[in-house]
Amino acid sequence: MTGVCESTTPGDMKDVLRSHGALVRTSISGKTTHVLLGEKGTCGPKKLEQIAERGIKTLTEDEL
Repeated sequence: MTGVCESTTPGDMKDVLRSHGALVRTSISGKTTHVLLGEKGTCGPKKLEQIAERGIKTLTEDEL
């Protein structure tokens, strides 16, 4: 996950994701399959570039 979630704290969102079997990491790696994007403008441009370059599927909080 990257950026700021609108409806909850990062810790609570991580708990929700983990409860559904996700492995939550703070950096992008070759094993990353999905990224939860926080509010527009709160994600760093470098991380967004890495996500795009690697073709990683992104989800918004609403899509989750």
